[in-house]
Amino acid sequence: MLEYYRQFTELKNASGAIYWAIGVFDGLHLGHQAVIQSAVAAAHRCGARAGVLTFANHPLTLVRPDLAPAAIIPDEKEKLQLLAQLGVDLVLNLEFTSALAGLEPYEFIQTLCTCSDTHGISIGEDWHFGRGGVGNVCLLREFAQEFGFDVTVVAPVIAKGARISSTRIRKAIQAGQFSDVAAMLTRPYAWFGEVIQGKQLARTLNYPTANIRPTGVLPPFGVYAVRVEIRGEFYFGVANLGIRPTVAAQQGELMLEVHLFDFDSDIYGEQLCVQPIAFLRPECKFASLVELQAQLANDSFQAKSICKGKNWLQNFPN
Repeated sequence: MLEYYRQFTELKNASGAIYWAIGVFDGLHLGHQAVIQSAVAAAHRCGARAGVLTFANHPLTLVRPDLAPAAIIPDEKEKLQLLAQLGVDLVLNLEFTSALAGLEPYEFIQTLCTCSDTHGISIGEDWHFGRGGVGNVCLLREFAQEFGFDVTVVAPVIAKGARISSTRIRKAIQAGQFSDVAAMLTRPYAWFGEVIQGKQLARTLNYPTANIRPTGVLPPFGVYAVRVEIRGEFYFGVANLGIRPTVAAQQGELMLEVHLFDFDSDIYGEQLCVQPIAFLRPECKFASLVELQAQLANDSFQAKSICKGKNWLQNFPN
């Protein structure tokens, strides 16, 4: 079972030597996976345990909140599950606070080594740490000699001639380029959320929906063919991401409304994982509910046709 800690001082409960992977790891994309897997491999070689030191909030939320990016993985439970699948034994998920940001590079590493039996640290070659981000690979190697741990530096992962990064992935999501996103993440892009009570208007139109409030990086508003995971089972459907201009008197609340095919169960309070397969059309306002109902029928027909084919599998890496 994955051990989970939120503060340096809690590491006194973590037994044995630890080989750390350190980074923001906000997307757990192929580049992040390379750093983490190097720590896992090194830990296995030296008889240590593999740890990940990361942050509960992006550092920019404190340093430059106006530039803080939306989360690629807004669901913490999903992130921890992905880390466990990578072979990680424990996670130190620090809140990025003013006190943490104010630590000099030496103080940061000294604190980690004081609170844990640090056997090694794996980082990306462009990783910076400590107050003002002045700590770098060269400085970390100096500290490693003093504190007696190994350092592994991992090169960026390249795809289609460019470095895989969280920024690149956010841009691809915002452009709706789901096959590119899936290739860089090694998993489908997805919305996560709890099914909430809606106004049940769609039910009166014979298209009942499960509604969730999506968070994180979002693709263009519109209608999508989707695959949905509920209680470990998968279903196909059609979903609208947006503010529902036809039924909202004023600008509506951002919502993801999912109509599931061949499904008739009460799932209020259930957690959904909704994976977009294909973009069907932009969100738009209709003159009447009759027009909306006709369009819903057309959307469902298109989505079913797409889901019956195999082309959508490009968004779902093996």
